[in-house]
Amino acid sequence: MHFLIGTSGHVDHGKTALIRALTGIETDRLREEKERGLSIVPGFAFLDLPDIGHGARRVGIVDVPGHERFLKNTLTGLSGVDVALLVVAADEGVSVQTREHARALKLGRVPQVLGVLSKRDAVEDEFLELARADLREFLDASGWAQSPIVAVSARQELGLEELKAHIARACDDLEEQRSHQSKSEKPFRISIDRAFSIAGRGTIVTGSVAQGRVEAEDPLEMLLPGGQVSRVRVRSLESHGQEVQVLERGQRGALNLAGVGVDEVLSGAILSTPGFLLPGASWVAWVEVADDAARGLKRNSVLRLHAGTAEVGAHLNLFQNEMQPGQSGVARLRLDKPLAGAIGDRFILREVSSEHIVGGGLLLNPEDSRTWNPVSKAFVLRQVLELERSPESLLIVLLRSAERAGLRLDDLRRALQLLDVEPLLQVLEASGQIIWRGSHLWRREDFEAAGQVLGLQLQEAHARHPSLEAVPLSELGHDASPELRSAVLEEGARRGAWSIENSLIRHASHQVQRDEVREALEHADAEAHWKLLSPEELILAVEPSRRERARSILSAWLRSGEWTRVGSFVTSRARMEAGAATLEEAFGGASTCSVGAAGAAFGVSRKWALPLLEWFDKNGWTRREGESRVRGPRLQLKAPAEAPDE
Repeated sequence: MHFLIGTSGHVDHGKTALIRALTGIETDRLREEKERGLSIVPGFAFLDLPDIGHGARRVGIVDVPGHERFLKNTLTGLSGVDVALLVVAADEGVSVQTREHARALKLGRVPQVLGVLSKRDAVEDEFLELARADLREFLDASGWAQSPIVAVSARQELGLEELKAHIARACDDLEEQRSHQSKSEKPFRISIDRAFSIAGRGTIVTGSVAQGRVEAEDPLEMLLPGGQVSRVRVRSLESHGQEVQVLERGQRGALNLAGVGVDEVLSGAILSTPGFLLPGASWVAWVEVADDAARGLKRNSVLRLHAGTAEVGAHLNLFQNEMQPGQSGVARLRLDKPLAGAIGDRFILREVSSEHIVGGGLLLNPEDSRTWNPVSKAFVLRQVLELERSPESLLIVLLRSAERAGLRLDDLRRALQLLDVEPLLQVLEASGQIIWRGSHLWRREDFEAAGQVLGLQLQEAHARHPSLEAVPLSELGHDASPELRSAVLEEGARRGAWSIENSLIRHASHQVQRDEVREALEHADAEAHWKLLSPEELILAVEPSRRERARSILSAWLRSGEWTRVGSFVTSRARMEAGAATLEEAFGGASTCSVGAAGAAFGVSRKWALPLLEWFDKNGWTRREGESRVRGPRLQLKAPAEAPDE
């Protein structure tokens, strides 16, 4: 596994000097930084750690600015850090930016924090112990009671080996924790912090890999703050100045890209496996106010939101009047421009006026999601994301939130940030928790409830049309999504709850209630043979007092598809389907059939032969060519039997 180490702390507390002493690398690369002796933008290095039981490893290092004027650059550098070195000068103690940076580490949920007392050579031993006690108290109050404190001197190179050992131990602990997490592969994602071009190579971008892996020649999507999405290709990869074939989570990397000019790469852009991130201008979020913030947050506050290397304006719409320091809850974030993200992404909130960090939180769901009730669902989702960290639990929460709409597999992959969700679905399907059909899935409870509703609708339809063998499918399931309706109908047919044929459905318990009017209509139709009757001719076969009912029955038959129109005549669809055998006789083994031949076969004149042939044309039994018919796809010429071998 790879890990990223980051510095944090007040300006002039020796962060850059410490990294130089640890690595031999100067992280201040800008001329202005060197002239002023002040870090302005994040700087990068790497460190080879000793083997303390799990093998030696090389880690990336990001050195962030300490001055309050460059706080937004600090937040960019701290995104993706696994182990933070909270650097406090022994001769100054915990200072303003120490607290600001610690706030960012807490809200960003940086997994490991190490206390570092720098400039130990600048104070006497007694004063050093007072500074250690001060830092210990601050770490304990900040929730890092288990964090060690190492006193170092970059100038005299004191305590550096001890610090390396503590960093190595923190990385080993993280590796042990992550070894118990899901092994499912995640899509690649990196937030871009630099973009430049090199003659002969083209556009180069750099960043810290947040998740997944990428190889040379892989296609990626570049998502810009503002919502623009473009396709690029990876030409080559570097890490710490060396060409590599693969970049993985926790590594600093440089990607040489094809398909994009350097002037097209905006600050805060993201490179991702195609299809796994969507820009959203409005998000439902879990927002928490820092417990040491100077003031709380009010409804409709205007803030700056930092996520990855992106910074956008945000209007905070709370579901309550205000949140005091230390409080948290659900809110809507309406952004100045769309931000690409995923469920569970963390963000930091800064005040516009003071620029201080005031809070942070979790992105929960895009506001325009098809099925999302933020007030009732966000609490459960936040608990799953924060406490359980389980793809299975998150999937069930998302399905519960979606209710009968269910989820599409593509949406689920994005929500879980997993390249392959099929193994997880197979486990949950085998345990009876979900129903998975093609590209959609539902909770079993929601699927079965939809089946019960559709069954009741079918029985009600039969009650309205007791004389029909079956009713049209079009009368059922309008309150369900097309995918759910189709899956429920298929499942019910498989179980024998109903049968489906030719867009008609019949419940297994349905008994046709025959009556004299229906029998009179069917008898008149049968007596006419192929000299079909018009609707009015058919109704005249019924006693005058029952003709309104006859019209109603005939209308229901035609709507259901049980009967069909043949020109100006009507008859049962079953009779017409059976007429295919007579139609074959009309061909008489030839490749074509005339209207006269059809009339002779059916025993009718041209008056009926023409509409009969037109019906067969329309339904795929025949096809008109000039004045004749040829066989259609449903009436194929039978091949002659082969002569037996002599």
